[in-house]
Amino acid sequence: MHLLNDIVGRKVVDVSGRELGIFDGLILVLPNRNLYMTIRGDKMLPIHGNVSELIPANEIEVITEYIHLLKTFEGLTAAIKIRDISSSDVIRLNGLIGLSVKSSDELTVGIITNIALSEERMELYLILEGKNIKKMRGNDKEAISLKEIETIGNNVKIDIPYTKLVEEVLLRRTYLR
Repeated sequence: MHLLNDIVGRKVVDVSGRELGIFDGLILVLPNRNLYMTIRGDKMLPIHGNVSELIPANEIEVITEYIHLLKTFEGLTAAIKIRDISSSDVIRLNGLIGLSVKSSDELTVGIITNIALSEERMELYLILEGKNIKKMRGNDKEAISLKEIETIGNNVKIDIPYTKLVEEVLLRRTYLR
């Protein structure tokens, strides 16, 4: 898994290896839960006149010391120009770090300490820590799928009761270090 805190600031390159800018974070657009990465750099200026642009996160091919995209800059530009999120709720995922997570039965599960992207399908996970996380199977951290989020406000509420969450965590074979 790639931790958001570790990849913010990495250079983003298109499929031809051309540097496009710096990865600045992830944006979740509601209600559809579309995920975008923010790229900051002068190469973004011609698109909408902004130094920062949102590119669909599913355009990421692989993350190494660079974030490699699947298309050329020209191919991405066409998709970016038609994107309109002006009437949507937009959540900067970096901003979730530090929020408390509650289960559907109102138990505090833990605190979000990071966001992770899986390597194989670029799925998102909340990385949680806290005493109720440690109780699950003795680990300091656990990953909870972003798909479990029901609401985001002063805290994050997931759509699963705590006991069911513990059962799911215990069935996993992956561990965070």
